Amino acid sequence: MKRYIILFACIFACVLGACSETLSPRHGTPADLNGMWGEDFGTQVHPGDAFSIGLRDSADVVTGQGSFAGEAGPYGMLDLLGTAHSDSVHLRIVFTPNVAFPLLKPDTAQFEGVLTTPDRIDGTLIRFGTPQSFSLLRFLNDPP
Repeated sequence: MKRYIILFACIFACVLGACSETLSPRHGTPADLNGMWGEDFGTQVHPGDAFSIGLRDSADVVTGQGSFAGEAGPYGMLDLLGTAHSDSVHLRIVFTPNVAFPLLKPDTAQFEGVLTTPDRIDGTLIRFGTPQSFSLLRFLNDPP
């Protein structure tokens, strides 16, 4: 009888472990970065604000381009260069305003993030010396 209880406990533990593995989301990898991403504004509405990028990973070197826009403010292009290892992402982002804003000069920001899932990157964007929470979501219908 004792042998059956131990056998049952072992089987139960294995099944429970297999279920918890399939139910817990997996973190992303550098290969998951390939594709189009946009800023996650959450439930807040930000008319006119936009941040979208296309990323490409090759041997843990990440490159990309994109665009940004501010509400009734500057808009322009983004150039990205960085690295990815395991689930971490490190990007240097150069904001280049459109020529419609001649007094604005390009500026550089740093993004430190984690691929919390294959379709989400959560982290911190440091721009003008100010850190802020910043998240990116993969565009719908854009598989890795």
